[in-house]
Amino acid sequence: MPTTLAINNIWSGIMSVVLLALAGAAIAADDTSLQSKETGVIQLRISDGSTYSLALPDNVDGVFLDPRKHPVGNQRYISVFLSNASNPRNPSGYCGAGREIRLKVYRIEGTGLVMRKEVLVSSCLHSIALSSQSTGDEGQDTDFSSVQWTTEGFSIGWEGTPEPVTYSLDAKPGVHNHP
Repeated sequence: MPTTLAINNIWSGIMSVVLLALAGAAIAADDTSLQSKETGVIQLRISDGSTYSLALPDNVDGVFLDPRKHPVGNQRYISVFLSNASNPRNPSGYCGAGREIRLKVYRIEGTGLVMRKEVLVSSCLHSIALSSQSTGDEGQDTDFSSVQWTTEGFSIGWEGTPEPVTYSLDAKPGVHNHP
């Protein structure tokens, strides 16, 4: 337990430094960038030059954007990873310095976004993690490469799971559609 607390404190310290250093800026972390939140609404800058506004819940303190549009059928989608503290009311308690990260998938509709799918992808409280965030490599905490887009949706590689789980965006029968 002391080791877990020390690791959680290190993660929290790193995220705090990164978030404070980025006031108003976006940085690249492979193909995903960390976005700054100042007003509760962020501007998502997509690789094709388009921009979308996204309102954030108050508890979100980090946003990682995959800047690519992903085609599924005749629709286009974007991936946004939202991060918040696991136990903000008790930072020295269980998972006090831990993180909860949710993948939100938005369908692009004209100049707006419609949330289509939400998946908890990393959680201190529920002991789940992406396989790409369990490598021990430097920068693993911002490695979302376990999420892979397909022609029908996306798949997620989970730590401790031999095969990725597929999430359909058109809800075809026989395709796993986790909440």
